[in-house]
Amino acid sequence: SLVNDVLSGNRLLALVTSRDPEIEQPALSDLYQIGTAAVVHRMLRMPDGSLRVLVQGVSRVRIGRQVQDEPYLVAEVTEVADVVEESTELEALVRTVQSSFARLIELVPYLPQELQIAVANIDDPAVLSYLVASSVRMQTEDKQGLLEEVDVAARLHELVRLLGRELEVVELGSKIQSQVA
Repeated sequence: SLVNDVLSGNRLLALVTSRDPEIEQPALSDLYQIGTAAVVHRMLRMPDGSLRVLVQGVSRVRIGRQVQDEPYLVAEVTEVADVVEESTELEALVRTVQSSFARLIELVPYLPQELQIAVANIDDPAVLSYLVASSVRMQTEDKQGLLEEVDVAARLHELVRLLGRELEVVELGSKIQSQVA
């Protein structure tokens, strides 16, 4: 299997999202071109027979030419680097994302409090954007859009918008619940 081959090799694998999650065996054309290169740390077989794979993302990659499709899809990949331009706007965006995310952590049970400390201590804007984007509930298209945005300031700008929307939904939900109670 793919996971066994990866574990016995260099442990690197490209993770990409299928445009249609219903497709069991997607072809290269069914996948988004931008994904994440990840290191596989562990593979766990669950009691129900399914596999859980523990991975750590290391860089953003673009999927290129297909090399093989049997027994699994293999393609050439190239790294896509972040573009970071230091500015006061970038600093302001970092702070806004940190404070909006901290507010969201206070309001929703699905985000552990420890994340607030982690996010407050991240000084790399790109790392911050990835951690927050991977933690917040949002549509696949929104997450994919963030992953495809190479300009870190633009990515943080979009994150501010998405966090604002999520906060509105959560706060409105709390208000409705308190009115019903």
